[in-house]
Amino acid sequence: MFRLYQTLIDIAFVLCFLFGSRQAQACMGVGLEFTLFFNADDQPLFVDNLRQKPSEAKGLVEFPPDADLVAEVTLIGENTASLRLPVAAKIKRIIKTTDSRVREGEKIPIKFAFTSCGPNHVNGDKGTILAKVGTDIEDNLVLCMYSRRFSDGRIEWPDYSDCLPDEMEAAKQTKLAAEKGDVRAQIALGSLYEKGTNARQDNAEAIKWFLRAAASGDADAQYALGAKYRRDQNATEALKWYMLAVDQGHAEAMYELGQMYEYGKYGVKKKVEETVKWYKLAAGEGHTAAIRNLGRMYKVGAGLKKDYGEAEKWYRLGAEKGDAESQFFLGKILCGEKLDDCGRNKEEAVKWLTRADEQGYFGAGSALVELNKSDLERSAKSGDAKAQYELGYHQYYNGINRTEGINWLKLAAEQGHGRAINMLGEMNGFYSHGNRNSDEEAKWYRLGAEKGDAESQCNLGRMYQAGWNGKRNYEEAVKWYRLAAEQGYGKAQYYLGLMYQSGTGVERNSAEAVKWFTSAAEQGYLPAIITLAEMYLLGRGVDRNYAEATKWFGAAAEKGDRRSTVAFESLRRYF
Repeated sequence: MFRLYQTLIDIAFVLCFLFGSRQAQACMGVGLEFTLFFNADDQPLFVDNLRQKPSEAKGLVEFPPDADLVAEVTLIGENTASLRLPVAAKIKRIIKTTDSRVREGEKIPIKFAFTSCGPNHVNGDKGTILAKVGTDIEDNLVLCMYSRRFSDGRIEWPDYSDCLPDEMEAAKQTKLAAEKGDVRAQIALGSLYEKGTNARQDNAEAIKWFLRAAASGDADAQYALGAKYRRDQNATEALKWYMLAVDQGHAEAMYELGQMYEYGKYGVKKKVEETVKWYKLAAGEGHTAAIRNLGRMYKVGAGLKKDYGEAEKWYRLGAEKGDAESQFFLGKILCGEKLDDCGRNKEEAVKWLTRADEQGYFGAGSALVELNKSDLERSAKSGDAKAQYELGYHQYYNGINRTEGINWLKLAAEQGHGRAINMLGEMNGFYSHGNRNSDEEAKWYRLGAEKGDAESQCNLGRMYQAGWNGKRNYEEAVKWYRLAAEQGYGKAQYYLGLMYQSGTGVERNSAEAVKWFTSAAEQGYLPAIITLAEMYLLGRGVDRNYAEATKWFGAAAEKGDRRSTVAFESLRRYF
């Protein structure tokens, strides 16, 4: 029992560093896609035990077997577009419930996932909802809301810790432990109150618990309190607590102090000397972002005299740690800003730019092309499709000569070069500069996809998922994601994993989702790495495995993801 109790506290502690308020995710479709209401033509959408698919049900949707409540409500409170604000539902009429604690006339806080596709509800909206019923750490009721996709009526399940039994129990055990003086629990509890997760959102209560933890002298607690005051724009208190954490060698506190002084944020004035001082201290602790920032400051002369020797030193240190941005700028320093002064440094510059390009760093591929431009032009003119593609991509993507770039890409495409074909699709879509032509975009993607180009297959899958022709086709999306994924394309493997995880276009299958997330993560695709780390930490779709969570958060940290860095350090310290 003690082991379970301690495990729950450990989870809550790591989560408080990892997760901020929920962020709106990008909408892949056009227009509002999700709603919290399940009404159509003012008629309820619910019947028990309906086995039809939503698309076949003609206005009727099956009552999810794990939903606790169907009710007519009025939404009340503040703007639902910000999930940090309290929002509630007043229960007008209970249609069906499995929880006797819910009563008509009550006002109950609600939790839901918000994206740029909705839900776009406002105060006073009325409708019928589906919800799971949970409780916060003070045993107050919370409704975790299902949402409905307009395009096909598909129900999206809620995924909020307030209504997940393990995490509800973790929050309650965290509160008990905090009251008994457990420092990690006190930090976690302060975070829960600040974010309104498993608790009412209460800034004063959050500060109270952060203060209790910091009073113990724990460096993480002092940092957490400093970060809280920084978010509250209280520079005096932020600096005080950061300094106490710094005295114990807390690298993230050092870095945050550097950030505050560099940008004059959170109530402090810009001070270059203080910025460099704190970045150097953090760099001495191996903090990758601090190392990179020192390279940038010396390179551009940000309040300092430009010093390319110092810039090269810091960028080299970051490059050797695997930081793509440091690798890119080290390559450019070795050959001059215009890449026309390499001398004997060309081979090394190519090495670092290639490593940055392999990590997908923007501009690295074009820099490599520029370094080899004369050779590429000769090869392109002699009919080499790869050279034609690289030259065309460089000229179009960087705005050097888009017309000539298109001509080179078309020449490569005529020879069946898959990436050139894909780029012609992207020119009508992602990189169309405001003149998107979805039909033309899809035409090129399909041509590339049918020739076996994995990137084209993935992009065609995304178009089917988004509904480029006004109709979403999730089965087709899965088909093309799978073809690309089976070729080892990391992004497609990640998207295919998401489809299995959510049961979109395929039967929901956690094992398949983990399989594809793992394949993408092993290739270094950052969203997959983070997703996999969170799954192992929370035990969602897999058994909880702190060693695996630590491994994958560490991999994300090496790629510069700051939240993963903090989570990795916390996991490594306590597990």
